[in-house]
Amino acid sequence: MKAIALVIVCLLAVARSIHVEDLHVSFCDTEQCTCTPAQTFGLFSAVYMDDLGCYCSCGSSKDESCSKDGDCIQGLHCAAGEEKGGHGRCEDACKKPGFSCGKFEKCSAESGEPVCKCKMYECSDLKIGMGICADDPVQNKKVTFLNDCQYVNVNCERLKANQKKLTKLPISDCAEPNPIFEPGLNAFQFEKRY
Repeated sequence: MKAIALVIVCLLAVARSIHVEDLHVSFCDTEQCTCTPAQTFGLFSAVYMDDLGCYCSCGSSKDESCSKDGDCIQGLHCAAGEEKGGHGRCEDACKKPGFSCGKFEKCSAESGEPVCKCKMYECSDLKIGMGICADDPVQNKKVTFLNDCQYVNVNCERLKANQKKLTKLPISDCAEPNPIFEPGLNAFQFEKRY
């Protein structure tokens, strides 16, 4: 990778000066560079700094042009770069097509890739509304929760453990017949099962 980067920088240096007798390419120290580094080093990221006399690896900022994700600074991706012949714009990695986070989750970019994060909440043991019914792909069964907070916390634990998350179902999918009532309205009971 560094060899390719050196070849690219050499070609840039040759293009800048046709009459080069002694080719010397120097890279600036990271502290010297005033630009934000790209995710990966490539043709678009090698920028010659006239005042320093060396090359910095600089990435494109939001809404600047790019041809691939690596051309953008950390936390951005190249929207429609490779799909449209290499002409795209750097955008927030969390807005990548086909990517979304669940309810009460927040997206953040890590190593240029979007990642969903969540937070655990203090939940009540009171039943709120009709409760929550969910499909549990890990245990392969339906489960119920007294309130949305408990459902969100279980999904957060699963996200952190890289397990499949629960999927909400209509509450009637988890209801069981209640022997106290006659068939009809209110003939179902709802028990906390999780």
